[in-house]
Amino acid sequence: MSRCGMIPKLNASRLADWMYDNPRIPGNLERWFKTCTYNQLTFTKENNPIVEIDLPCQGTTEQKRAFDFKNGKGNGKNEDNEVWGLGELAYSWLKQNYPFWAMEWGRYRKIFIYPYNWATNYVQWSGLAVLGCNDKDLSLCYTWINTETSVTQLQMSIVVQELVHNVGLVHSSRKLFDRNQNKWVHCEYCDQQCPMGWGEAENNDKQLLCTNAAQSYKAGWAKPISGGHINAFDLPPGVTQQFTLPSMHLSKDNMLRIIYDQWNRVVDGDTVHVIQDALFVSYRVRQNASGAYDSGLSAPVNRRVWKQ
Repeated sequence: MSRCGMIPKLNASRLADWMYDNPRIPGNLERWFKTCTYNQLTFTKENNPIVEIDLPCQGTTEQKRAFDFKNGKGNGKNEDNEVWGLGELAYSWLKQNYPFWAMEWGRYRKIFIYPYNWATNYVQWSGLAVLGCNDKDLSLCYTWINTETSVTQLQMSIVVQELVHNVGLVHSSRKLFDRNQNKWVHCEYCDQQCPMGWGEAENNDKQLLCTNAAQSYKAGWAKPISGGHINAFDLPPGVTQQFTLPSMHLSKDNMLRIIYDQWNRVVDGDTVHVIQDALFVSYRVRQNASGAYDSGLSAPVNRRVWKQ
């Protein structure tokens, strides 16, 4: 946005180091997807080009959407026009400068990285994303990352969380006991060992923190070990059963999934897409190598059995 006198330090060259696999920043986005999805979902340079676009401060999009990137609330009430206007302006720019990419608009997800609060603090979030994009038409499959003009790096936990929202994963929540209310309450982001919650690696540029067992199962990246998909109602009371769980970094077959749903007790059915109450049991071990699976896992849960 040099037209407004604002030039972010996180330019295309610096951004490439955080997006594409390289030895300087082993905690990059391409390596996260390759490692944490067991090489089943990739983020390559060929399919994710970086383009710098110089946007006007104020104006109206081709769809008659009034925007004001400097002061916000171009529609007079909220930042919706500044959020969705980015996509419209980017598409218009591509039509003029890279018409082939504009023709392919519906085939790719889009990531908009923009310092919304460069002049006025009108945006209160760090990231947004469309939840569960339609793979048949990705025209409106967007992720927005709100940075600052002075930063030269990406906060990977935020970027990963928003991009994985596009895949269809929701936040990693948990129940916490509220002593003031004397009851258990829902905490939306309170799984601190998963990027879909509040989890983030201690070293942002060198470590990876992968999704927990429940999220990995939901995404289709991981599944139960052989014999590890169990209907709790079929377990005989008082009879011990033994299972050997590998650490999640060793194999995508790495968990127990114990169904305790009163109404839907189907095992190995379409349990990824159908709501079903289940308990996930997994084992996670922090890896020492930079850019390795769960190298950003915190000490309290390292080498622990984890239940969701």
